[in-house]
Amino acid sequence: MKILIAYHSKNGTSEKCAQLLLKQVGAADLADLKKKTPDFESYDLIVIGGSIRMGMYTRPVRKALKKYEDVLERKKVIYFINCAFPENREKYYKDNISEKLRKRTLGCFNFGGEMDLARLTGSDRMIAATVARQSQGSGHPLASIDERTIEQCAGRIAAIKENI
Repeated sequence: MKILIAYHSKNGTSEKCAQLLLKQVGAADLADLKKKTPDFESYDLIVIGGSIRMGMYTRPVRKALKKYEDVLERKKVIYFINCAFPENREKYYKDNISEKLRKRTLGCFNFGGEMDLARLTGSDRMIAATVARQSQGSGHPLASIDERTIEQCAGRIAAIKENI
């Protein structure tokens, strides 16, 4: 089974998650959607996703979902998001993935997020610093990558490979 992990990563978190998933899956191709558009047609299973910014996938992910919707509808597809607010996961999936694609999905995973102020610039850094200050003492932990969910996604991929 030919597998693609396609992502866009503005500040490195989605790329880190895609790399972690690749380590667990083993044989798969990795593609940054901003650098190159993969030939989705040539893959049996596609994992696609990236960070959520202001409630939406970043532009390269949104463009790929729209432009290749007909291809993705015919494929086995798993979606992931990187988001610091897991309670909004379902809303983000609904707002970012068309109903046509959601009906056929084989999984939707929230890999968590990171707020690494050293990697952020401009307004991203200012927003993250504000969120970090507001989180102190609130009982809400700062965002972190959820490696357990990445493992669950890898398990889902393994199950799909077994059922071919």
